[in-house]
Amino acid sequence: MNNDNLVLLTLDLDMPDSWECKLADKFNDSSFVIRNAHPSGESEFMGLMEIENANMSKVRRFIKEFSLPVKFNEFNPDENIFHYHDEFSQLNDSLLNIDCVLEWPVKLNKKFKRLKVFLNAEDTDNLLIPIEDKGIDILRMSKVRKSMNFSDLFTIKQREILQPTINLGYYDFPRRINLNQLSKELGISPSTLCVHLQKIESKVLGSDLRILQ
Repeated sequence: MNNDNLVLLTLDLDMPDSWECKLADKFNDSSFVIRNAHPSGESEFMGLMEIENANMSKVRRFIKEFSLPVKFNEFNPDENIFHYHDEFSQLNDSLLNIDCVLEWPVKLNKKFKRLKVFLNAEDTDNLLIPIEDKGIDILRMSKVRKSMNFSDLFTIKQREILQPTINLGYYDFPRRINLNQLSKELGISPSTLCVHLQKIESKVLGSDLRILQ
């Protein structure tokens, strides 16, 4: 990525038939927040979701009844964190064809599917055109310019975690290592590692954001 030309793109996509919109609509008193996720191959997507105020038996029954292409497994029950596996993602190929990083968290919404992507500004059309070619309407789009300065951005502990995380391919597209495997390599519990990575990603994506004119 070109550090001088980075943007954070937020897209609200008209995808009412997606499992995300269906879940948010059915369980509108519950909260579904994607904390971390990534494409896995050309059609599968997986990550971590925080689910609050939801009866998981009813959620799983709803998924099965309507044949939604997603599975949930407990990841960290104490924090209401679940691992989810989307078996058929319409957006994977668009994301895998450009250099980009997804930003989290994203809360599920019954009216649209939100996508937040960190990428080079010149790659914007390379993401938008394939999405529109699928017949997906973009209801709203926002773009902010981002510049990075990594000096003194991280604590010593965060640097110790970040370097092997990058080297082992956690931020590659597609990822070469998942969170559980990475936690074993680093000797840190998955839940603790997830918190560290969220803080690291927040520092990277939250530094020096300026709204594009």
